[in-house]
Amino acid sequence: RRYGVNPIIILLNNERWGMLQSILPANYNNLVPWSYSEMAKLWGGNGYLVKKPGEFKEALWKAHDSDRFSLIEVLLQPGDVTATLRKYIEDIQRSRKT
Repeated sequence: RRYGVNPIIILLNNERWGMLQSILPANYNNLVPWSYSEMAKLWGGNGYLVKKPGEFKEALWKAHDSDRFSLIEVLLQPGDVTATLRKYIEDIQRSRKT
């Protein structure tokens, strides 16, 4: 904020450290359910919580029009991962079997 920039941060929250869980499965890879979007407000920015696809577009436009930094927290299903991470996890699991 002090430099006059207003970044838009998109946080994909699946409540888990997916890559760590794939390497060493354990309960400590589950994250504490923090409200990151509320934390952004405490830090002087905008916080948007997105639970449905249509809400993302609205939050992105609001963030774009703002004069403060914005954090858009997108809630995913617990353990939901990208295709790239899913392939990585599968490769790790395959290598353990050999």
